[in-house]
Amino acid sequence: MKRLAIITLTLLCILTLASGYAMAGADKKAAPKPKPKPPAQTYQPLGVYDGNDVLLGYFYGGAIEEIGQLYIYDPDVPGAFKVGYLGSIAVSGHHTCTYESADCSGQIYVCKTNPFLIYKMVPPEGEFYYILDMSGPPLTDAQVGSFRHPDGSCRASVYPGGAQLIPIYYPIKEVDFPLADTTPALPITIRPIK
Repeated sequence: MKRLAIITLTLLCILTLASGYAMAGADKKAAPKPKPKPPAQTYQPLGVYDGNDVLLGYFYGGAIEEIGQLYIYDPDVPGAFKVGYLGSIAVSGHHTCTYESADCSGQIYVCKTNPFLIYKMVPPEGEFYYILDMSGPPLTDAQVGSFRHPDGSCRASVYPGGAQLIPIYYPIKEVDFPLADTTPALPITIRPIK
């Protein structure tokens, strides 16, 4: 009888442990199947084309405040310009020219604005297109020796030896802008570059 009780108790323990393992396994959820990865997406730049299917450059954006204006980046310049909905090409106006020298000679510097735009210089400095040269060392107000006044005269620095908090002036770099005197054929379209 004692032997039967030991065997029964042993079997009962084995069954209890076995059911405990089974129940513990039942609490575990099956490992979720891995989700399939979406196909790799590739970036395809958008180009701006004229009516003759000539690529004007890469689509850079549009300005909400200037309805119908597209910004186009031309990596050959390198810089961005605008094309209106009627096909007119425009660049940004020039800046006030500043110089390290006291007599408006030498390297021209301008106050930093958008470094990606193409600008047009006007007399008396000459007529040419330029971009900001961000690779050159900038000037601070304390380093500016002179500036070109809107009336064309050369004026001494407004802050000789002093320092202004905001303006930093970057050298400019003249660029060739072959689309300057052209009018692209209409319609102007935006689509992936071929």
